[in-house]
Amino acid sequence: MSMHSDVYAKIDLLDYESYATVIARMITSGLSKPPLNISIMAPWGKGKTTLMRFIAQKISQTQAEKNRFTVESMNGPTIKEWPKVSVWKLYQWLGKKGKYLFTPNKLSYPVIWFNAWKFQKNEQIWAGLAHEIITQMADQLPDLEREKFWLRLNIKRIDREKLKREILFTAIQKSWFPAVATVFCMIFGIISELGNWLNMLPMVSNWIPFIGSGLWLVIAQFNKWKAPPEVEIGKYVLQPEYKGKMGYYSAVEEDLRHAFELLANPKEPPVIFIDDLDRCSPPTVAEVVEAINLFISGDMSDCYFILGQDAQIVAAALDVAYENVSKKTVNIEKHHGSMGWYFMEKFIQVQLNIPTMTAQQSGQVLQNLFAIGNEEVMVDEKTKNKYITTFEALEDRIAKDPDLDRMVEEIDREDINTKLFLFNTGKIQGFQEKIIDRVIANWEVDDNELKDIISWAAPVLSNSLREIKRFANLFTFYNILKYTTSGKNIRQFEPEVISKWILIMIRWPQLVRAIQWNTEKTMLLGETPLERAKDFDVLITDCVDLDQWKLKLKTRILDDKYITWQHDTRLIEFFNENIDESCNTFKAVEIGLW
Repeated sequence: MSMHSDVYAKIDLLDYESYATVIARMITSGLSKPPLNISIMAPWGKGKTTLMRFIAQKISQTQAEKNRFTVESMNGPTIKEWPKVSVWKLYQWLGKKGKYLFTPNKLSYPVIWFNAWKFQKNEQIWAGLAHEIITQMADQLPDLEREKFWLRLNIKRIDREKLKREILFTAIQKSWFPAVATVFCMIFGIISELGNWLNMLPMVSNWIPFIGSGLWLVIAQFNKWKAPPEVEIGKYVLQPEYKGKMGYYSAVEEDLRHAFELLANPKEPPVIFIDDLDRCSPPTVAEVVEAINLFISGDMSDCYFILGQDAQIVAAALDVAYENVSKKTVNIEKHHGSMGWYFMEKFIQVQLNIPTMTAQQSGQVLQNLFAIGNEEVMVDEKTKNKYITTFEALEDRIAKDPDLDRMVEEIDREDINTKLFLFNTGKIQGFQEKIIDRVIANWEVDDNELKDIISWAAPVLSNSLREIKRFANLFTFYNILKYTTSGKNIRQFEPEVISKWILIMIRWPQLVRAIQWNTEKTMLLGETPLERAKDFDVLITDCVDLDQWKLKLKTRILDDKYITWQHDTRLIEFFNENIDESCNTFKAVEIGLW
């Protein structure tokens, strides 16, 4: 056994593949539309980076499948692998010579990884993000395409007006003296001959040298204007110095826009991962949040952002950064918990709280770390072929079976996964991805069922359009997740029950955080989320009105300043009217929703 570092895991022991598959497919299938900010929330050390890496890996696979280029030939367009770069290839492209012209494709869902804590100085955040986006997108191009991109980008960076002024000034500098000398000579010749009209013919003969020299100078100047300008183009390239103190927002934004025009496909936009936001200082956290808001509200809004963060730390950092604003907005703090949480809810459209690790999962991780049960298991070819034949028959059913729900219920996926895990883990992931693809391709909700959900959910979501959108996003996510191995327990419940738990997550996120992360001091008793959820269910039972609920809270929370969202009358009304033992908070934690 060896010592273990704290880097992200490369082997999925917590079944994060299910979450990664659903998120990646929701992005690449067209089911979602940018701009969209997705937040992966959990305390430190709970696997946020691991999950984000799995998502990035699956999105990158989509990009690799489309890493082709079109070649125009005598027989029409054909698809080929990207050519290797060479001096001759680049020369052909620059001169547009050769049998065919390369037509480069734009990147498909390029993945960009941004570690915010590397840019601690406030003025570096926006420029640092821009620098990472441009360089990482360029790095995902084949060699030849990368050279072509940088050439195109540098051409776009040229300050054309400044360059035109310099060329004109250079030409004038070279031509003003000969032109003045010629005019002076001609005037002098004309004046000297005006007094002698009788000698007209000799005068004309005297003009001939002046006229000839004038014509010669005109032709010479014309040729100079046709000649290549003797100007250093490089010093007019507008290239913001990303690695030092970065320039103004407008200059950086323009450079980003040029890069997006060249590389980003609006239908398959970039996916930007921002990790370790909770490691940053409060001012840096605020700068990153503002940078994302500027980004998605500008000309480059067609992007996905996926953020991994310890939400408590980030919210606290935003509280510090906006302390003066918080003092003047007491009502916001009462409703949302704090100014930091208000900002978080404002710019996040899909908020996913990673479920807490179960005892079984903890055991699996420990076994893996101690290398218990990792001995290679030999499977003979006959047994392999038997498993694969059974598996391929099931794969065929995914595409053909009209009742996918019934098929998923009938398949013993744990048994199949256990067998295939011995020699082919790739097929396990592929099988799950095919099911998700089928679900997304045929995604719909029964109209009558949806009407019932809307009828009771709409009043609780109040008049906030943002809350309504977030509710719809999470409803879609969890009703797709239930077809994965992670979501098998969610599948036991009807969409209406799932929607009730999602509504609690949207309307009273402080309650979910109190159960998951024990954020509300002495309000809930218990060491684990299951214990705290059970305690809350007991606490709120039989509370017919807000007064009874307040009396119970006073036995737990002695200081009234810690009672904010708990005094929401709608919280009591919602639990009295919609929640019973079959769908209480304990069940939500037990099935892995929270």
